Amino acid sequence: MGNYQTFLAVDKGRFPSVSCIVHKLPQNQRITTAFINKVEKLETLNPNPQIPKFLDFYTEHEDDYHEDHYLVYEFIAGDNLKAISAKEGIFQETPIWQKY
Repeated sequence: MGNYQTFLAVDKGRFPSVSCIVHKLPQNQRITTAFINKVEKLETLNPNPQIPKFLDFYTEHEDDYHEDHYLVYEFIAGDNLKAISAKEGIFQETPIWQKY
């Protein structure tokens, strides 16, 4: 389930508008059960301060044979791991546990 497209989006249905991340899962027939299981697991993790908040999920039906599944998370601004490692160099285990 890790092969998905990621989009930065704005939820204009909320006031004020909220930036969020949308994961579009790949199309295949086995994805429906895995998608439902992932949604159930994500819902049990809210709220957890160590991970982005899971906001919503939805499915779009193109036709009788194709469905697009989406997961929506809160967007947390900041550097990604690649940018942090470029600034700080190779991580050692002890400082990671202390810092994060």
